[in-house]
Amino acid sequence: MTTHPDFDRHATAIRLWHQHQRRQWVISASLNSDGQRFNLGKPNPQHFEELRLRLLEERAERRILGLPGGASGHGGSSSSGSGWGGGGSGGGSGGSGGKRPPPNDPPSPGPRAKAARTSFRLASTGRSNSSFAGQVVASSLRIPSSPSASTINSKVAQPSVGPTALTVAPTVALADTAPPLANDSLTSSTITSWDRPFVLLADAFEAELRHFGLLDRHSSLLSGLRSGFHIGIPALTNTLIQNNHNSARSHPDIISTTIQRELTAGRYRGPFSSEQLQSIIGPFQNSPLGLVPKGVQQWRLIQDFSWPRAGNSINSHLSSDSWPTTWGASRDVVRTLLALPVTAQAAVRDVADAFRILVLHSSQWPGTVVRGEDGLFYVDMCLGFGLAPATGVWGAVADALADICRAHGLGLILKWVDDFIFFTVPLSALDTVNASRAQLATTITGPQSRGGVSFFADADNMEHVEDYQFSLRNHVAAASDELVSSLAAITAITAPL
Repeated sequence: MTTHPDFDRHATAIRLWHQHQRRQWVISASLNSDGQRFNLGKPNPQHFEELRLRLLEERAERRILGLPGGASGHGGSSSSGSGWGGGGSGGGSGGSGGKRPPPNDPPSPGPRAKAARTSFRLASTGRSNSSFAGQVVASSLRIPSSPSASTINSKVAQPSVGPTALTVAPTVALADTAPPLANDSLTSSTITSWDRPFVLLADAFEAELRHFGLLDRHSSLLSGLRSGFHIGIPALTNTLIQNNHNSARSHPDIISTTIQRELTAGRYRGPFSSEQLQSIIGPFQNSPLGLVPKGVQQWRLIQDFSWPRAGNSINSHLSSDSWPTTWGASRDVVRTLLALPVTAQAAVRDVADAFRILVLHSSQWPGTVVRGEDGLFYVDMCLGFGLAPATGVWGAVADALADICRAHGLGLILKWVDDFIFFTVPLSALDTVNASRAQLATTITGPQSRGGVSFFADADNMEHVEDYQFSLRNHVAAASDELVSSLAAITAITAPL
């Protein structure tokens, strides 16, 4: 195994490949009619290539999300389902890695719960955006500004909107070699006429949070949902135009298709020449586009907000610590399962295009410009995957969604970025589970944060993802052995948002 020519660069993939080969050898006697075992001397190189590409994608995705390197450990959606699963083992919403340090609280002893796992991805239809747990009505998506982001912005002068000399990175060509576009009357006031691709309903969020006494906890969310999120991008004083990375330049058709998709979705505005764009938003900076493998013949588009590495990249102004959020890691899943009866079940729901349904405040747009391979420019109005605080900005919305569901009595919820695990129990276990939650609630001392992680500490300094304020409620069960919640119950709560 260690003599493989790619071992130094792809050790993890080769180890997984080796494990696959050994597993095939062990089970091959039962698979082959002639009773011959799998020949370990003739491995399939395609297996290694698929593993290598998959690991590259997962590592790139974790870098984009601001998580530690390595393969991702959180569960994803794999099949569709219309109800709580009936069998199988409980899934996790997150790997043990991530931004949360190991908790100092060992799982309390108790009967092991069997949590059936049903995973599915929600699709959107037309302008409606199916998100979280069913259809979310298309409407105003407006987004929060954190106190730290406001502090950053208050120290920076507002951008000028007049023409400014272009600053070009050393290896970068000017993009305005493309022919000028038709409209020469574009000014800074043009931006006010742009439609924002709002999806979530700020008024609905506010009504729910206010009704359940959660408004103070999530007060910063509402301004973002109404006006767009301030994430800390300062006013730029010079325009910086950069080439896209080689991976993007070598696949211009993929870049063009992606840009067109974003334009159709209303998340991009353009195209503009550099002069036109500067007359609208003032000095701007584009971050290079790149492509990372997604499977064997597919690609994932990324925007490298950390480029240039040794210069003033957009991410050099930003911090994920400004946007702490809860992380339901695998240790939290295990602790939850051990505390539940064996009759408990769980379902996983994934938010489609989670980051992209969040709009940035217009003051942030000069730092989110995209350059096409046609030499023209586009304004990305939404939260990008490569932005340092992106997981925390989305986390502000996700934490509010989780709290609203808990307030409605759905209770046991863990989340990891855009994956949510909903646990439920039969009606016969409802009182016991609620008594346990009430006892835990008495131990919570209050919310805390550490870096990009928010949590609730108890008297023993153990960390929890909630404060156990709300009891579980029976939404659908008519008999003692029936589950107290369902996917339809989740949808009924989240759809109005």
